[in-house]
Amino acid sequence: MDNYSKVYQNEKINKISIKLIGQRKGKLYSSQEVGKLNMDIGNAYYKSEVLKSIEALLFENIDPKYIFVLDNSVSNNIQYIRIEKGTLNLKADELVDFYNLGEPTGLWPSRRMYLLNIFFKIYRKIYTLLNANRHEKLSITYPAKKDTLNKVYNLIESDKNYSLKTVLEKQVDNANFYLKDNPGYVSIRNKAFDRIEKEIKLFNRYYNMDEKTFNNTVEVESHERQFKTIFDKRTRPIVGYIDSDETVHILGYKLIARKYFTHENPRFHEINYLKQESPLCFVIATSIAFAPQILRFINAELNIIKNKKEEKQESQDKLSQIKANDERISKLRDEIEEMDNKIKKLNSAKPSTKIIKEAESVNGQVNPRNNTINNREALNAIKYLENSSYKKMEKYLQQGDIRIESIEEKN
Repeated sequence: MDNYSKVYQNEKINKISIKLIGQRKGKLYSSQEVGKLNMDIGNAYYKSEVLKSIEALLFENIDPKYIFVLDNSVSNNIQYIRIEKGTLNLKADELVDFYNLGEPTGLWPSRRMYLLNIFFKIYRKIYTLLNANRHEKLSITYPAKKDTLNKVYNLIESDKNYSLKTVLEKQVDNANFYLKDNPGYVSIRNKAFDRIEKEIKLFNRYYNMDEKTFNNTVEVESHERQFKTIFDKRTRPIVGYIDSDETVHILGYKLIARKYFTHENPRFHEINYLKQESPLCFVIATSIAFAPQILRFINAELNIIKNKKEEKQESQDKLSQIKANDERISKLRDEIEEMDNKIKKLNSAKPSTKIIKEAESVNGQVNPRNNTINNREALNAIKYLENSSYKKMEKYLQQGDIRIESIEEKN
């Protein structure tokens, strides 16, 4: 487990209540808008948490090639019982559970991660192709998922030179031994393998490379962009790392598995209050570690309003020198007064010094021993994603005409 997640295990971490107010005068928000706004903030918070865990791993000098993102987002319709302990042992028949989560892409290029990604795609494709060609008179059986995945994983980890196509053909034929002489089955089987020939050639290309050749072949920068793109485009991407014991660690699993959706979970994002009147008012709760992110947004809004106020003030001063009673001066005064009220409200919404200090203490666990990082490029990629996640949350609040009313410690 990364150092940032450990602090939630070892200490009692407070949560904060964030009060949000809609600014539409005399107009209500639809239930879909409220739901989407809460989901958007929740997704930004989720990304913030798992990115801190990745950052903590990098400061522990975990090789970024062992850190991965999956191509699937967290689904609200799945309980994720299989990851409740936060780990999956690839050597203990839990590879199938990893496969069911999605296809991995490493933060840095890794031969094993490449081969797993390609094979997961191949197995899904052959499953789809066999399923598409099933009909009443010819009941084709799929190759056993767990057995097939384990056989190919052993192939990947082995020093011996095996043929992926031979392994898959044998698995499919063994599952359909009673159809081996049936012309219809043979035709469907051959067509399916013809359709995955391209992927098998790609698998073989990397499979036949040693680690050194692989590292010289795959461009790090291009691969990093792929990781960032997948993470950025998923609402709640599943991320983790694989350790030397071939155990998969799912980062932020207590934000994923439904078992931990409780008030007692200090990392869980929850809705505490919703009043659908004019103005809209709702209160959410997050880990106190999210407070600096919210403060950053408030300060950004303050800077924008203060700059606009200065521009209005300059215009007012110029007009005053020309025409003391100009109607435009009166309008500018009203606008400046409105900006002053906004500035006052934003300043009052800021979290207390106590909250910020507690948040900094928790966030400090990303690098508690002030380690020097070995891979600055990988850290820069994570910093880029942190900033991208913040920008999206900023956009969500602006598009929804939402103002932060207050940030307080949750009772």
